Amino acid sequence: PSTVSIVEYVLDKRRQQPAGYFRPSGFGGCDRNNVYHYRREPEELPQHDNRMWKILDIGTRLHDLFQKDYFSEHPDILFVPEPKVEGLLGPLRARVQGHADGVLIRRSDGYRWLLEIKTKSPAAFKSLKEPEPSHVWQVTLYARLLGLHWASIYYFCKGSNAVKEFQVEVTDKQWDKAVKRATHLKMYVDNGTLPKYDENTCSKKFCRWVERCGKDPDGWNS
Repeated sequence: PSTVSIVEYVLDKRRQQPAGYFRPSGFGGCDRNNVYHYRREPEELPQHDNRMWKILDIGTRLHDLFQKDYFSEHPDILFVPEPKVEGLLGPLRARVQGHADGVLIRRSDGYRWLLEIKTKSPAAFKSLKEPEPSHVWQVTLYARLLGLHWASIYYFCKGSNAVKEFQVEVTDKQWDKAVKRATHLKMYVDNGTLPKYDENTCSKKFCRWVERCGKDPDGWNS
């Protein structure tokens, strides 16, 4: 591969108008949240108190600990942190873009698999019997767009330091579901319409468009 062509590709891309996209981290959540993000609607900073900001900061630091220390020191493992993921899905060419937590490569045979790290409160961790559906959506997009077939979702309990790990096989069936969902959401983006508000997927505490959604037709404030 030509390193010159790689650099030229990146520089050409930087000059282009930024395109909207779906985030794998939010793909399995609120439909409206996904559409707002793709349309690049102005975001509102969530009104967290200091306790919530500390919780989020601790989660970020724990990610750094696992990525930069634990998963980088095994003699047979090469760890690639935060690979960029990007692709176009379905007939409407829905763009998906994000950064996975990492890819693990076994030096002895070259086997590769995706790693996704999640932190949980003690109560949420205790009730965890299988990976959360939104996390399965997330690793499906990451893994398939990186050419991988397996993912490890690594859950860490912030209270007890206990861990749970779930192996997820990224099947063609699950990928087809992801393509259909991306096409469904992209239809709203292209039509300039909004999905119906769903209180079951609404997270007002973390949503960056909560006020906008409440004012739009059939929003949570209707």
